[in-house]
Amino acid sequence: MSNGESIEPNQNLDMPEQYPYNVVKPVLEAWTLHDAEIYTIIYDIIINTPETLKDYRILDVFIQNLGDTHMTPYLLFRVLKCMCMGKPIEFINEYDEDALEHYSPHLYHLPKINQSYLIERLKDQFDPKGNQQMASRLKLVATIAREAENDWYLTVLKTAKGGVRKECISALQYSEDNLPILLELAKTEKKKAKDIVHQVLASMNFSNKTEFWREALKENPQYSIYLKEERLDSISDLLADVFRPTLEQQLNDREVKKGKNYLSCTANKTSDKMLGLYQWILEQAVPIRKKRWSWLTKICSAIIETLVSDCPEKMVVFLNTLPENHKKILEKACFCVDLLTCSADEVYEKWHNSIMIEGYITGFENIELKEGHYYYIARCSCEYDYQTKKRELKEPLDERWFDDMMANHDHYRLSRLIPRQSQALCQKVGAYFQQELIHLKDAKYIESSDIKNYIFLMHYFNYDHYEDIMLDLCKKDPSISEWTLESIFLKFRKYVGAEFANREAKKVYDLYKRKTSYANVLKMFVDKGFVEEEV
Repeated sequence: MSNGESIEPNQNLDMPEQYPYNVVKPVLEAWTLHDAEIYTIIYDIIINTPETLKDYRILDVFIQNLGDTHMTPYLLFRVLKCMCMGKPIEFINEYDEDALEHYSPHLYHLPKINQSYLIERLKDQFDPKGNQQMASRLKLVATIAREAENDWYLTVLKTAKGGVRKECISALQYSEDNLPILLELAKTEKKKAKDIVHQVLASMNFSNKTEFWREALKENPQYSIYLKEERLDSISDLLADVFRPTLEQQLNDREVKKGKNYLSCTANKTSDKMLGLYQWILEQAVPIRKKRWSWLTKICSAIIETLVSDCPEKMVVFLNTLPENHKKILEKACFCVDLLTCSADEVYEKWHNSIMIEGYITGFENIELKEGHYYYIARCSCEYDYQTKKRELKEPLDERWFDDMMANHDHYRLSRLIPRQSQALCQKVGAYFQQELIHLKDAKYIESSDIKNYIFLMHYFNYDHYEDIMLDLCKKDPSISEWTLESIFLKFRKYVGAEFANREAKKVYDLYKRKTSYANVLKMFVDKGFVEEEV
């Protein structure tokens, strides 16, 4: 935002501010623009002049526009929440071709505002029968204040309608005192509001919880999706009792009708009955596969989620004592449990010849290296939520895996699983990518994206040995475009300095001088300063 005025942050961050109008004008007058333009304006302020977000007029206009249906209201909600709770906001930076993760998150610090002030502004002229803006206001209050505003939620609930009512019911989760009200609402609410009541009750503990859910699942088996995080053995047994007859009926249906199942909800359940249900499903593998149903995949995913969440001993023992034919069905889960409980050497010796591992398709796709630690990532989804869970491997990956990856040309996982703090490994894999780059000259066609990718990977692993590589590739394929050459030599300049880049560019320049119809390439080298213009 350019306005010619410097902005001095007020040290009293609790009070709303008022800046000169021309400072805040772009936001205040943005709401007639397209959603993407508004988003860009707000993003620009967050990056360049975040202190202006404390202006009370900006806070008010944010509140007034919480109810739109596009991406801007979600941004407004996040900004107001982060300012009130004193937390940074995360954005995905623009594409950076010199980052291994092309889109990398970045944290931006926002000024803190007074929580009481914002809550009062959100509650001001609140309409319990209002539209999505009112629902978003209530959700923001509940996110910030939680149980502190419980009396207000109860007051709003008396007359709330539509989306406001659903958010109001959701807000009741923060106080255990609301349990009797929620149990009554479970009997009286309809449709979506009734679903929200059951979702909230799933997160609460009460004496007759298992009996409540037994009756609720009789009414609607779909409510099982709200019990995915529940770990009580009594709930685990209940779900096994509910699912087993339904699955048996579906399996015995001669017309092969695919019925609804909620096997993803068995995650985090390790009672004997649930493990017995898993065993029964594994025994039905042949007819299940004939009908092309996903039961086996779903229980494998549920077991992995259980391992990553808590790694319970009962699940570890269950997997380790399965007969070999069943271990084969749950191979991905068995690999996971070994990564989490066995030494690196044991895992390699046991798995490196596995068919699952040889293609590197299912074996390593869920392993992540972050800040020097290896994690197994479980991507967990159900009908109402999506989240990622992770658990650190017992030991770092055995280095022999990286030799196997190089032998199998598994560049994607190789580039993401090499620990950069190991200089010896980085030199080894950097030399490998250098050879991959050199070998491009033996290919029938040379893709410019491959050249740039290998150059970057060499640099990423601190192996900046590029001498004569581009000269050899241009001899093989003189048709490499001037735009590709420009990009590559700019990288050389950035990675190893202008002197090296210019020296290598001169070699390629001299090569093209001996050929015809390459004036555009020669001109590029001169215009970009890689080669001095010849007189």
